[in-house]
This record gives sequence, C-alpha cells and structure tokens, in this order.
Amino acid sequence: MSSATAVNPATTEGFTEATLAAFLRGRAEPAWLSQRRRDAFATFLATPLPSARDEEWRRTDIRAFKLNAFEPPAAGPAGAAESAAIEPLYQALATHYATGIAQVNGAVTRTADPARLGGAVFIDLATAAKEHPALLERFLLTQAVSASADAFSALHGAFWTGGTLLYVPKGVKVEAPLFSL
Repeated sequence: MSSATAVNPATTEGFTEATLAAFLRGRAEPAWLSQRRRDAFATFLATPLPSARDEEWRRTDIRAFKLNAFEPPAAGPAGAAESAAIEPLYQALATHYATGIAQVNGAVTRTADPARLGGAVFIDLATAAKEHPALLERFLLTQAVSASADAFSALHGAFWTGGTLLYVPKGVKVEAPLFSL
C-alpha cells in the first residue's frame, strides 16, 4: 500500500456514503453481505489510489483515470434493448452448451435450466447470496477478492454486480459445458 493520502471524497462524487446506502437498499441482500460491502467501502475511503511509486502499479499510468466520471450501477431489470442485443449470442451459445446464464449490467436476463445441471447449482451471485448463503458466506469478499488488497479492490467489493456461482456437490457430474454471458 502506498504512503499517499487516502482517497479524496471530492474525486469520488459518484461513490459516497449516500450512494452506497441507496445501492444497498436496491439490492435487498443478506445482512452479512451488506456489512461486507460497507466494510469494503470504508476501506476504499481509507486507502490511497495506486501511484507509479507502488511496485504493482509502476508500469500503469492511471493519472488520466477520473473516478468522478463514474457512478454505481442503477438497480433494476435490464432494458429491453440491452436484452435483445445479446439474444443472438445467447442463442448461438445455447446450441453448443448444456445451459447458461445471461446478465446485462448485473441484471439477470436468462437463468440456467436446472434440468440440464444434474444436481449442480448454477445461478447468479445475487440470487446465490439470498438462496445459498452457506455456499458463499465463507468465501465471498474474503478469499476470491479481498477488499483490503487496494483501493480498486475495495471499491469493487462495495459496488460489484453480476457474477455467477457454479457449485457441483460431491458425487454430481456436469457432463456438458455451461456458459455465463
């Protein structure tokens, strides 16, 4: 971690305590996940953005990156135009794979066909957090992505959307490939 000062709130206009609160209200997630998001946001605010003095970032110039030009994604279903735009790709993939999931801007537009999973669980992360917390709570935002790694990991931990979970219980075989779009 850099010795620079923490993230300046003036440069994070779209990412504030108020936008985090609104984001969380729109998600209706389990308390453990909402708390991890709050903790990640606190880490983001307390962590400096990387600079060329940080070994991991010394070959990446992010001076032109303006965080205040971005904001958290809006909650709600995917628009009809966005869903229609990926439909041909979904159909093409569906001819080669057993089943799949499609998401647009973090909103689920297609779910996997459970009959094609043979007992495996293949769902979007938002649904998994609500319906299968025992599969996620130990790992999500703890091991796979650690919010304490750097400011961008912390920001991701606070505001991620989308993602999929594939859980194959012991003794279950998934014979055909799956896809997440």
